[in-house]
Amino acid sequence: MSLPADRRIDPRKFPEQARKFADPAAPEPVRMMAARGLVPLKPVVQICVLHNLAMDDVEAVQREAMATAQALPPRTVMALAKERLLPSVLDWLADLFASDAAVLQGVLLNPQTDTDTLVRLAEAADESQCELLAANQTRLVQSPELVKALYLNRNLRASTADRMIDFCVREGVDLSCLPEHELIIEAIQQTQVAADEAEARAQDATFKAVQAALHGASETETDELSELLSDSEAADALAAAEREAARLAEEEELSKMSAAGRIRLMNIAQKVRLANLGTATERALLISDTNKVVARAVIRSGAITDQEVRKFSANRAIIEEIIAYIAKQKRWTRHYDIKRNLVTNPKTPVQEALRFLPYLRINDLRAVARSRQVTGPVSKAAKQMVKARLK
Repeated sequence: MSLPADRRIDPRKFPEQARKFADPAAPEPVRMMAARGLVPLKPVVQICVLHNLAMDDVEAVQREAMATAQALPPRTVMALAKERLLPSVLDWLADLFASDAAVLQGVLLNPQTDTDTLVRLAEAADESQCELLAANQTRLVQSPELVKALYLNRNLRASTADRMIDFCVREGVDLSCLPEHELIIEAIQQTQVAADEAEARAQDATFKAVQAALHGASETETDELSELLSDSEAADALAAAEREAARLAEEEELSKMSAAGRIRLMNIAQKVRLANLGTATERALLISDTNKVVARAVIRSGAITDQEVRKFSANRAIIEEIIAYIAKQKRWTRHYDIKRNLVTNPKTPVQEALRFLPYLRINDLRAVARSRQVTGPVSKAAKQMVKARLK
């Protein structure tokens, strides 16, 4: 599905008694009367008429139509969100009631909702809405863009992201729209996806704790068992309570760990996702990960800045592959200090270090010639260049 450029409904599709109110060619007083809700119409017909009038050429008609729609009884709007309305009307409802979770849930679950609408909503969806969308496997298969929107939404549970990508890979969904999709697929293939809800919640707690620590947020509050259970469920409730107590104990220990320690508890797929969601602080911790897939995801992140690369290029703890990757990127090596860092970093391939040597200033060349950290060929070449420049 795809939403049309002109979202208005053809007036000829309306019941005869409502047609003149939805027709942009009708007299303005007639349209205004309908926009103010003064025409007795069935709710389904009325919301479609208001949808058309909200796109009227007259701004006053637009305002009245939207105000009338927003003043409809909540139960009526919730019911309408579940009706087999045209995709353009559902898209409009999603915008008009963006702060109403119940209405949005109806739109998200409505099979008539256009995929474009779901993608747009997924980008800003809260955790519960993300879960609804990620559970719709049919839509995931149909729309890689929906998968991307969910994957890049920080509110999507870490365990759900793993399951979603794992499902898409098994179903052969084309994930090329994802940033560095090969790395994401490689990561999920190296990851043991949570087998049950208890394991999933543990993974989620780790991911959220890392985010909280790195963003200066307060620790994530744990859920409490508050459901009233019948006597027949007492045994299950006791077991659940014991598991919950164990989980809370684990989370208390987790809260005492450093951000770096928490990151080590994350699985490969979650580290790659964290690299893609991207903040400079997160990337700074992940770039030194011993798993090459994680480090690759960091350096190839679309959000990475030149300033970050300056620091990475001087970091001797980073794996050689990442330093070599930096050395091959003209957008970064145009900076003098990155070239200098690469020359002095022993992880830089000798051929690349030698390539940047001629660009160094005399003082930096002398420092390289005296350095015991650089490789022999680089030091030797620097000494020769110093002598040549002093002649």
